[in-house]
Amino acid sequence: MVCGPHVVIQRNYRYRKTANTLEQYLIITEDDCACYNLWNQRYTRETFKAEIEGAGLTCIGFYDDVAGKPYTGKDVTICAAAQKLAPNGN
Repeated sequence: MVCGPHVVIQRNYRYRKTANTLEQYLIITEDDCACYNLWNQRYTRETFKAEIEGAGLTCIGFYDDVAGKPYTGKDVTICAAAQKLAPNGN
């Protein structure tokens, strides 16, 4: 945690081909310089489902928030419930 005098330089970059965004923070103090990269992936319901199924999971449902608000596709958040099936398919 930075408590003393410091400078924060922040920039964002959007990678259009991969739908990724980067939030980059450079924290400069008298004694140190640290860079923090926060990577975000943008998903549609279809691309999110493909990622989940590509990991060997089955989608159970989609929601507009982590509390289970019914999915409308109009919220800035998308959440999914998924499960891994047993080797016998159950």
